[in-house]
Amino acid sequence: MLTDHDRRLLSRAIAAVGLGDAEPVRRLNAADARSGVFLLRRGGRELVVKATADPIGLAGARLEAEVLTRWADDLGVAVPVVEAVAVRGDLVVMVLPAYRPCTADDRQSEREWCDLAVDLGALHRDGPALRAGLVARPWPAAQRISAGLRRWRDLEPELPLDGAAALLADAARPPSRLPTVLIHGDCHLGNVLTDAAGRRLWIDWQDVRLGSGVEDLALLWQRAEFDGARPPRDAMLVAYETARGRSAGPDLRRALAIEELRLLVADWPDFLPGVPAARRAPLVRSFRQAVLTCAGIDVTHAGQGPAGSV
Repeated sequence: MLTDHDRRLLSRAIAAVGLGDAEPVRRLNAADARSGVFLLRRGGRELVVKATADPIGLAGARLEAEVLTRWADDLGVAVPVVEAVAVRGDLVVMVLPAYRPCTADDRQSEREWCDLAVDLGALHRDGPALRAGLVARPWPAAQRISAGLRRWRDLEPELPLDGAAALLADAARPPSRLPTVLIHGDCHLGNVLTDAAGRRLWIDWQDVRLGSGVEDLALLWQRAEFDGARPPRDAMLVAYETARGRSAGPDLRRALAIEELRLLVADWPDFLPGVPAARRAPLVRSFRQAVLTCAGIDVTHAGQGPAGSV
C-alpha cells in the first residue's frame, strides 16, 4: 500500500518524466530509504520508477543517473536501460523496465557466483577509466575502529582482536598496492537484477567511488554469507583475477583480508546487536580467516560447502 508521502513523491516523479497515464502498483523498497522505488503499469508493461527528493540522497541519485545514462558503455558490466530521466535541483527520477531480482538461494550455482566475480573483475580491470570528482572512501578513524573492536569483544571475546587492531592501525590508508579503479560501492545480491535474456544487470550506483576493487568483492561475500548463502570464495577469486587480469598473489589476497577486517570492524558492529550467534558465525569465520591471511597463513575456505551449493 502506498502512503500519502509515497503518492506525493510518485506524483511529482510521474509528472517530471511525462508518465501521467501510468498506474501505481506498489512500493518496492523500504519506506525509510532515501529513494522511493515504485512499480507502475503503463500500456500493458510494468515499469520501475526511482524517485529521490531527500536532500541527503540527491547527490548519490544524480551520480547514479550519470552512471546509467553516460557511463554505461564503458563500465565493463551490464546495467539497466534508462527509459526516461529527470534531474532537477530537488528531484531526480529514473524510469526503468521491471527486471527480475537475483536471489541467494539454492538455485545460485557455483557458475553463477563465479559469473558475478567475472563482472567485478571486468568492472575493476581498467584503472585509467576514472571519472573526475570521484574519491575513495576515507579510511575509518581510530575511534571508530576502537569502538568496533569493543563491540566485537563483547560479542565474541575469543576472536583475534588484538591482531586485528594491530593490522588496522598499520593501515593509515587503504592498504593496497593495487591500481585505483572504479568500484560499485554497495555490492550485494540485492543490487543485481536479471533481464528476460538472463543477463545480470547491476543497479544502485549511488555509492560509486574509487578504490582498489577488493572492496566490492569483500562486501559481496560478507553480505551473502550473513544472509545464509555460501558463495564459493576460492573459485570466485580465480574467476575474478582472470577477468581482472591480475594474479591473486600476496598483494591481492592481503588487500582483500584488510578490507574484510575494515568492513567487520568499522561497518558491521552497528548491525549486530540482537543478531543470534548462529547468524554471526560466517562473519566470525571471515574475521579469523582475514587475520590468518594477513599473517601469511594460507586459508582454504572449507566452510563454503560443496561446489554449487549456497
